[in-house]
Parts: sequence; structure tokens; C-alpha cells
Amino acid sequence: MPPVYGFEEVLINLFDFDEYHLFNKIIIDYEVNKHGLYSYEDFKDYLTLEEFNSLPLKYFKIPVENGEISFDDILYLLSLL
Repeated sequence: MPPVYGFEEVLINLFDFDEYHLFNKIIIDYEVNKHGLYSYEDFKDYLTLEEFNSLPLKYFKIPVENGEISFDDILYLLSLL
């Protein structure tokens, strides 16, 4: 994938790691309960189900809801694939 300048921080640090370099399940569960996850229905006009399932797109609803990126940013990133 080509460089995605401006999106590195969001893409790399979608969730924080704990001191053991593991995802903090409590924080992930909190964010998922607060914002929800994307479903294939949100991307059906842009991707096949197989493509959607091969990418972690469902979790990208969290940075979108937190104002870190927009849905249009996600579509732009998908256009680079």
C-alpha cells in the first residue's frame, strides 16, 4: 500500500497497547459499546463482502466517531488499494 501521509497515527494506533504490548480489552469494549462498529452494509457500495471481511474496517467507526478521520478519508484510503 502506498504511504498514507496524515493517517499514520490513526491507522497505527487505532487502539492503545498495554505495558505487555497487548490490546487493552476494557478500552476496546468501551469504545465499541460507545460508538459501535461498521457493518458490510456501510461499505456495500464500495467493496465486496470478501474485501470487507479481509480488512479491519469495522473498527474504523471508532476514529470516525471520535473525529480523528472521516468516512470520506476511509474511502480515499480504499481507493489506494
